Amino acid sequence: MKQVKQVKNLPYGENFYFTIINYIKLYGKLPMLPISKQARNYYIRQLKIDDIIYKLGYGTWSVNEDKANQYKTIEQVKKMPKASQICLDKVFTSSKQIRGHGFIVSFNIPKIPGWLSRAKFLNKRDIDFINVGINKSGQRIIHLGHKVHLYKSKIIIYSPATASYFAKSSQSAYKNAIYDLLNVFKSLENLFSVCLKVQGVYKFDLSRQHYGKIQDEIAKEFKRTGKRLIVPDKNGSTWLIADNSLNLSELETVHKETAVKDMDKVILPFFNSLKKHYDETGESLTVQSLLNLFVGVAKSSQTTNRNIELLTEQLKIFINR
Repeated sequence: MKQVKQVKNLPYGENFYFTIINYIKLYGKLPMLPISKQARNYYIRQLKIDDIIYKLGYGTWSVNEDKANQYKTIEQVKKMPKASQICLDKVFTSSKQIRGHGFIVSFNIPKIPGWLSRAKFLNKRDIDFINVGINKSGQRIIHLGHKVHLYKSKIIIYSPATASYFAKSSQSAYKNAIYDLLNVFKSLENLFSVCLKVQGVYKFDLSRQHYGKIQDEIAKEFKRTGKRLIVPDKNGSTWLIADNSLNLSELETVHKETAVKDMDKVILPFFNSLKKHYDETGESLTVQSLLNLFVGVAKSSQTTNRNIELLTEQLKIFINR
């Protein structure tokens, strides 16, 4: 009863996951909960599977702080659209390592009779708006929790700052985000009683998309040193950054056109190769060891190039003779 009283004083509300996590942090052991033993074991088992808690010895437990902070952050941003909520239900499983966020989608719209008088329509419906854009020709409204800009030939929808789409790949996160944003766009059709398809289909372009590899060691290293990682491509456009928004220590691909490919075809294969190296050799490659490896490869490459140059010079002399 004393243990139950202590548990009830913890700030968990209806979430028994937090109850167990906080109790272990305080006492180093599992709590007695005011629920059945079967239900209690269910919560404990889920936390063990997700590596949030682990057993140190007989009756002694500990908490993985990184995983616990990740779960806490996720719970804080649960007020979001349907598809992202579905993603979050199983987000703290180890396989869901990609977080899609920060989406801005620009939808093309057809010519609509009376569309230029949309401000009057909004006033008539008592819908709050502010004028935006060049010469204040557009209107910004909040619809289904999304910031929406209405213009003559397009509608721009901004994904809320709280919306996160966790998935195994950036391609999956992208599909879930577009599902949500397309539903918001379709809801605008109902609001204005118009069809917004162009030649029978919905047409859109992505103005912004970010995909973060969460709890990334490189991002953590930059967080510890207080330095920034910004990687531009050959055209000077940034495609990779290290970010700690939501305290998730993310390595993010951010190029508006290539972010999906950059994450799924460049970043993830690289880290998967590191895991394969460990599985086959038992050798862990740290950020520092990788840097040392890169330097060694560079020096070796320079030596090889110099040897090739010398060989080429000797061949030219031989040919001339």
